Amino acid sequence: MHPRRLIASFCLVAAVFGSLTVALNAPAVAAPKPRATVAIADTATLSGDGQTVTIDVTASCARGWQVLEAFITISQPQATGMGGIPLTCTGKPQTFTVVVTSFGMAFQSGEAQASAFVLIERHGTTQQAQDSDIVQLA
Repeated sequence: MHPRRLIASFCLVAAVFGSLTVALNAPAVAAPKPRATVAIADTATLSGDGQTVTIDVTASCARGWQVLEAFITISQPQATGMGGIPLTCTGKPQTFTVVVTSFGMAFQSGEAQASAFVLIERHGTTQQAQDSDIVQLA
């Protein structure tokens, strides 16, 4: 092999190896940190007349964002209700005791489907968080 060709081949191999080394040692790009979170407690307290359910909800949103919507719904076959989560964007998780009021029929003790939703906005960009789980009404 001609010396120039040998040097060119060596340079090409070195460049490829160098590129692979940089690529393999580069830090992985982390997924962006969520700007909003929400989590529902496992149990809730049923009022004596069954018209309301009290449940803890932990939520957060990044400082500087604005809450557009924050609520929880609880459903059983015979009853559904909703309650607002009074979230403000402080950047720290906050736990709220939320009263969910039935839209009509009474809730009953036992299992219910709970779903929480938070929608936030900043400079025209929105982000959301949600949680859904079966909770025990007692």
